[in-house]
Amino acid sequence: MFLFAVVAICGLYVFPPAALLVRASNEGWQPEQGWVLSARQSGLFLETLILTACATATAIVVGLPAAACWARRGASSAITIGMAACMIVSPMTMCFGWQHLLKLNGAPSSFGHLGTVLIWAGWTWPIPALLLGEAWRRGPREAYESALLCCSRRRAFVHIVLPGMRAALAASALAVGTLLVTEFVVPHAWGLNVYATELLAAAESSSRTLDTVGPALPVCLCAWLGLMLVSRMRRSLAGKGGVSESSQAWAPPLWMRIAALGVVVLTVIVPVSGAAYRMQSWRWLGEVLRVHGGDLTGSLGTAAAAGAAAVGIATAGVMSRRFGAMTVAVAVGVGILPAVVVGEAIICGYGGWSATQDHWVKLAAGWAARFGWLPVVAALATSARCREIEEQAVVDGADASRIAWSLRVRRQAPLILAGGAAAGALSLGDLATTVQAQVSSFVPISVVLVDKMHKFEDGYVLAISLILALVAAPCVAAAAWAVRRVS
Repeated sequence: MFLFAVVAICGLYVFPPAALLVRASNEGWQPEQGWVLSARQSGLFLETLILTACATATAIVVGLPAAACWARRGASSAITIGMAACMIVSPMTMCFGWQHLLKLNGAPSSFGHLGTVLIWAGWTWPIPALLLGEAWRRGPREAYESALLCCSRRRAFVHIVLPGMRAALAASALAVGTLLVTEFVVPHAWGLNVYATELLAAAESSSRTLDTVGPALPVCLCAWLGLMLVSRMRRSLAGKGGVSESSQAWAPPLWMRIAALGVVVLTVIVPVSGAAYRMQSWRWLGEVLRVHGGDLTGSLGTAAAAGAAAVGIATAGVMSRRFGAMTVAVAVGVGILPAVVVGEAIICGYGGWSATQDHWVKLAAGWAARFGWLPVVAALATSARCREIEEQAVVDGADASRIAWSLRVRRQAPLILAGGAAAGALSLGDLATTVQAQVSSFVPISVVLVDKMHKFEDGYVLAISLILALVAAPCVAAAAWAVRRVS
């Protein structure tokens, strides 16, 4: 497993970026339009940052009720399943479901900005819910319990717990913002041009690497700056001490639990049900399977391979702390890059080899590099709790190999598998990396879906959206089981 992880890390996170730098050096380090963004690009970049900031703030606010439920030793099964479904079900399914349910698909651009912000927030709110909820559980226990002797729970939370959640808040904003700033499909479905649209157009219109990477540098710099900020606050993010017994005894108010369930209904159940209701005829499902069955099978197999590679890397990462730190650094450092940069790196690394130039492995590598950080971060989220148990095991005389396997791998395996399932499911909805790294043996299902949207073939659009939701269902169940198991 360790050898596989080393080979996978080199093949996904080291060799492709190195090949990209070599090609950029051969091109003279000079993009065709120069290093200064045009007025159009600057405007789109600013608009994208505003949309991303609004969606990120909305996701954090919307996720607070679920975070409060999670703080009390995990949320209910319904909330946990809903949180998993929001992250794993493709945002395209949510988008097209709402559009057809409200009959907005004829002129979506009128609601482009609002629709994009709401769908983005509805897709990503489980991220701040989990991070803030875990930080809430692991807050400063002694100070919080002492404050309860002289003030209310609300005042103690505001003055004691919130300052200790700054790192979790920063991590939530970074994770959500990084996912959204280069997201292309949801704004495209609402008839909205964002900076990711410009990056993808640059990648398709030029064969020069720097013409693709150059415009993406502002996004890369913003993402890396945020990553450095969270890294400096990682000790606060991990928390000190065990889970607060007071937070275990505290039950969230009924209105918070109702609000969390309401968010789940609005973000997952309603759009998926709307897509099924508006499809009018179930024959479209059979038509999609008949015409695009091979494309769907190829996409599922490639996504499964990408998820398996991510699981292998994360598993090896938790076995060794030193190797795990390197795994987190390279996986997250590459994963937060714009999708077009990841796709360009994969092309530079494997596009020139006859063995991989038109092989599905190239697309699987692109997806694994793009979303491989998910199981790595999922394992990192519970590493603090595992560390406390490990320290006790060392005192009891357990050897290093037993600790690595029994306490790290077996304890964190559910979350790692859930992260791998999420990586595979999100790969099916990726477009930017897919367009660059796709092969001729099959057409990725996300490309088919967007093509049908352009042709206004609503039956195909809704049927494919429902198929993606059905495919995500086992992944949702696995993720919900994993989260409940480690909570």
